[in-house]
Amino acid sequence: MVLLHNNDGCVDSIMYRVTVIEEVAIYYPNSFSPNGDGKNDFFEPIGVSLEDYELSIWNRWGEMIFIGGKGSFWNGSMANSTKPAPEGVYVFRIDLKDDKFDKRVVTGRVTLIR
Repeated sequence: MVLLHNNDGCVDSIMYRVTVIEEVAIYYPNSFSPNGDGKNDFFEPIGVSLEDYELSIWNRWGEMIFIGGKGSFWNGSMANSTKPAPEGVYVFRIDLKDDKFDKRVVTGRVTLIR
C-alpha cells in the first residue's frame, strides 16, 4: 500500500496489483557452417527462460530433416543419418513447451554454409 500526499497535505492511499508475465527471449543464428572448426558448427536456439522446446528443420521441398529438443542441436546432417545436408536455406520451427508461456511458436530460416 502506498500513502500519497497532495499539495494541501491530504492523505490518500492506493493499492496496485502487479502481474509480471515472463517473456521468453530467443536467439537463433541466421547461418552456421558445420565444418568441424569449432565455430558455428551447429544450429540451436538459445535464450532466457528457454527451458523446454521442440525444434524441427525442413528443407526447400518440405521434407522434415531434423527434429529435436532441449539439449539436442542440428549439426547439418540429413534426418537419422550422417549424410551432410546440402548448402542452402532451411526453415525451422520452435515449439515452446514450458507451461509458464502461452502456446508459442517461433519460425524462421537458417542458412547452412559448406
